[in-house]
Amino acid sequence: MQQRYCANCGQMRSPGSSFCARCGMRLPPAPSDVVPLEYKSPPAAVKGSRNRTWLAVVAGLVGIAAILMMIGRLQSNSDARQRTQAPSSSMEKASSSADQQLPSGKAADQAALKEEFLRKARKNARENYVRGLQKAFRNIGVAASIWENEDGQLVITSHSFKLKPDRDEVMRNIFVPGARRDMCTMGFKTLYLRDDGVFADGDVYGLGCPETKAEMEERSRKQFAARQAFVDQIRRTLRSKGLEMDMTVTQSNGEIVLTSDPRPTPDMLRALFAREMSGENQSLCNMGFRAIRARASSDDNGTVLQITCEK
Repeated sequence: MQQRYCANCGQMRSPGSSFCARCGMRLPPAPSDVVPLEYKSPPAAVKGSRNRTWLAVVAGLVGIAAILMMIGRLQSNSDARQRTQAPSSSMEKASSSADQQLPSGKAADQAALKEEFLRKARKNARENYVRGLQKAFRNIGVAASIWENEDGQLVITSHSFKLKPDRDEVMRNIFVPGARRDMCTMGFKTLYLRDDGVFADGDVYGLGCPETKAEMEERSRKQFAARQAFVDQIRRTLRSKGLEMDMTVTQSNGEIVLTSDPRPTPDMLRALFAREMSGENQSLCNMGFRAIRARASSDDNGTVLQITCEK
């Protein structure tokens, strides 16, 4: 009887596949899969080389499911220990004396210890993932260099990634949404596929990982500082030209607010911020600005020019 699901991770088997698309486990041959080799082989040599590269990447994914399960167990066990230590009812809470309670810093220490433990587990998972990919490429004789940058970027360089269509096809067929979610769980942020060489061409692919609370706070802090520095620079420019009394510049709720009577028109605003709003330089978007508001006074809603930011 044909095996429809992977015995390792439960992923539904794709017709004619020999490896699991999710975890890379080799699947036993089904009766419908026993076909001549020439039928499965791609007709073009370039496409055959490309498929062999995918096979290497898939083979390197073996063991990821087990790694993710380990991280999940660590998370679950830590949460279970915290629930066990916590009083189970309001009566138990009331009966707990002050001298039996943990110091206020104890809970924080346990949380920090748990986070450090999970951080090391994710680090080990990423290292195992990189070693698995390297071994898979070596096994089929494809030269590739694979490493992780400090910012969570997985870099894979190989002559098999010389052309952009090859890189895009690898992303579509190997690093599918499920695989990307697994990479996010391990701590990867982006994937950089490029040709080997000093001046080689390549592409950076986002994995779509959600921001952590700390990352979101840090990004917001940096954006606010960048917006304030930009506004301060405009003020210095106005001051140097003797126009500080004629126009005030502030920032509020992601807007650059210009107060002047008469207020600037939308065409004037586009001319003033042409460089920052151009397709080559979306610096206003990077700083978190979303609109420019021109008004005659603080009581005037004014004219709003929306900034179109690339996604």
